[in-house]
Amino acid sequence: MNLRDYIDRVREVRKWLEALPEVEHGAREALRLLLVSLEDRLHEYLPSERHIIFDQLLAVYCQACARGGLHVHASSTYATFEHMINIAHTPDEELALAALDPRASGAQQPPEACVKISELVSRVGKAYKQSGTVRAWRTAFKAGVRAHKVQRMSAVAQEGLASILQRAVVALEARSERGTALSPPKTLLPTAEVCLERVEAANQTSADRHAIYCHLITSLAYLYNTKGGQDAINVSTAAYEAQRPVAWQHFQALGGFELAFISYVRAELYRACLLYDHGLCTGQPDCLEASRPLLQRLLQPLLDVNKAALLHHVPQLPPLGRASVHQMQSLSRPQISDHYARRYYRSTARAWAARQAAAEV
Repeated sequence: MNLRDYIDRVREVRKWLEALPEVEHGAREALRLLLVSLEDRLHEYLPSERHIIFDQLLAVYCQACARGGLHVHASSTYATFEHMINIAHTPDEELALAALDPRASGAQQPPEACVKISELVSRVGKAYKQSGTVRAWRTAFKAGVRAHKVQRMSAVAQEGLASILQRAVVALEARSERGTALSPPKTLLPTAEVCLERVEAANQTSADRHAIYCHLITSLAYLYNTKGGQDAINVSTAAYEAQRPVAWQHFQALGGFELAFISYVRAELYRACLLYDHGLCTGQPDCLEASRPLLQRLLQPLLDVNKAALLHHVPQLPPLGRASVHQMQSLSRPQISDHYARRYYRSTARAWAARQAAAEV
């Protein structure tokens, strides 16, 4: 989820929250003030911090739905929002800070990694002095990797960030020396977002990711409490089972697919919330799909590595806006290309999708 998409999703979830009733007077205004402060700082968060905020927003929504509306500070996630507000700077506050330049007036002493990154970025500028593309890249990169962002990263992550950039810079300098072109293609210029995502992913442990997975499933259980009956029991049981040692072993078996699996679960939770909001707006409160096909989609990748491998090719978050229930249900079903259907299932994409749909009946 890129920054622009992330900002749009946060604002959409905020609309869902504002549409819920108040159980306690002042709850909506208290939450609104928190979310406005967060929105002023959205561009200042690391990718992992953005995921925390988004996941906590979904958790607040699911808990509020289960409790019949918004409560004043009923959820511990409010404290998380306040913490996230305190660690980031607003655009006005940034004026008093240096981007990556330790010589800037009034700047705090930046981390050593920031100085190294600044030097690496300058080296690319020297190698391509006449390139407008490189000048634009330098400005965007420095804006995306500010000193106070890097300070919130571990020392290992800081070094990893500098190493990723250094490899790219060495390749760009070699290309310049060969006189390949006056300006490198944009594909060879690593964006700040990509560099941060790579280094954070490399430094995140399997236990960290499993905790995120459990948090998402727990939020889903809160939401399905509104449906009641066997569906609520099924999802609550799945949330409980997710924290047991055997589930932890299955999660570790995902290996390199852990991040893709978490993104997939997050997308399913988001879809469920979108369906619930759609139901409230259309007077159809029972818009959530049956728990059986949902849990089948969520648990199969843990039990079948071939299905986990396909997660990189499954559409993630659905389009913005309140889609029809029919559209949402079709979006929630995994879709694959003919290539992967042949490779893993010796079938076609259409035949595979038909079997998946039939299994949900």
